[in-house]
Amino acid sequence: MRNPYRRNRSQSGHPLVMMMVVILVGVVSGVLVTIRQTTVSPLTATSQITPATPSVISTNTPILPTVRPELPRYSLYIPSLGKTGQITHLPLEGSSWDVQSLGNNVGHLIGTAWFDDAEAGNVVLAGHVELRDGKQGIFAGLNTLPIGDTFTIYNGEVSRHYVIESSYETDPSDLTPLYWSSDAIVTLITCSDYDLLGNEYLSRYIVVARMIDL
Repeated sequence: MRNPYRRNRSQSGHPLVMMMVVILVGVVSGVLVTIRQTTVSPLTATSQITPATPSVISTNTPILPTVRPELPRYSLYIPSLGKTGQITHLPLEGSSWDVQSLGNNVGHLIGTAWFDDAEAGNVVLAGHVELRDGKQGIFAGLNTLPIGDTFTIYNGEVSRHYVIESSYETDPSDLTPLYWSSDAIVTLITCSDYDLLGNEYLSRYIVVARMIDL
């Protein structure tokens, strides 16, 4: 006796019904293909921003600067020490400037004057007296420069000359070397008075120089 709950594989449905299903599937597929061919993909629309060079970004797309424009390349030359150092910029972070990555460059303390202030201001430049590997830093020997000695700031073919008017040691917490000046001066700062036991420098050595015409 045939089991009434077991479906015979040869009985797959009425032929007319199956034909209608096939026709319906074909119609739906055709509609989907037509929609796909007539719809503009968001990736090909004119508002697309191509992740390539800025020259291919649509002109109606606002471009915001993400990198601070580079300032002209300045360098400091100290003839008596025979040293030349590239001047880089040290941003103020909170209440201090981080000079650990300064290396053998000269660091301009951002927030103090810059060389565009030709008639007034105090451009403060910092440099290491000794590097981490024990080699001399750019400001090694700064404490040997006498009053009246000179150094030069170069910017391409433009040069500014400075004569040393004073030099002294001060406490690291002393902020007076950073103060604004009514004259065009440059203040050089480095570490001094190394404490071997504490492995730190206890003082700062300051050189103040005024711009002169040669």
